[in-house]
Amino acid sequence: MLQINFAQRVASPAAASTGPFVSHRVPVRSTGRQYRKSSQVVKAQSSDNSATATVTRLPHWDKIWEALSQQNIPSIQPIDAQVLLKDGKAVLIDVRPDEEFQKAHPAPALHAPAFRIIKPTNAGNFSSLLKWAVMTSQGVTATQIVEEFPEKVASLVPAGKIAIIMCESGGSLDSSPQFKTGRQSRSLTAAYRLLDSGKLSADCVVHLKGGALGWDLSRLSFNGEYDRSVAFKSPNAIEVMASYGEQQ
Repeated sequence: MLQINFAQRVASPAAASTGPFVSHRVPVRSTGRQYRKSSQVVKAQSSDNSATATVTRLPHWDKIWEALSQQNIPSIQPIDAQVLLKDGKAVLIDVRPDEEFQKAHPAPALHAPAFRIIKPTNAGNFSSLLKWAVMTSQGVTATQIVEEFPEKVASLVPAGKIAIIMCESGGSLDSSPQFKTGRQSRSLTAAYRLLDSGKLSADCVVHLKGGALGWDLSRLSFNGEYDRSVAFKSPNAIEVMASYGEQQ
């Protein structure tokens, strides 16, 4: 039987006025795992005169993997997630960009994008516009961090419940000879940001194995028509398909 401990989050009067990754940390009472920062999320003011927004720079993936692995952040199958959701013990958080969520998402999922797709109309500054131009020319979708992501998730997850974090195909913290630091994903990076921000404790964060693709392969319900081919933009999709005995 799936057993997950829950922790209480303590609301902070300053939470509404402070941005993510600042020195202030929301105090957390935890019944189990305690998150210890192993690497610093860096905030830097943009030097671009056209924008004064703070830019978040994440540590390298191996540091994120190390931090999450030390906290034993669990990855659960979609079927197990469905049980927690039906029992009212958890909230499913889809961290994919708006465009992906609107096309199709698991029926019970709430939306808190951790990244947004960069377009010429929303680039905001020259650096982002340059990133869009370079990555688009290489056939890659350019994205940027959504700064308010931790606050958004905290507002969606009631105290006493856990956040099940999902993206397109999940990624993995499991080490293997080919992937010593697991498989990077947006949902695992998002989980790291939640812990680093102090908005949720390690007891309140769970990762959805297989993401939206795994949800579909588990024959669970969607709002919208899910297109599996979208998942194959990620190298993680092949492993997810194989785990279900499916082929591309």
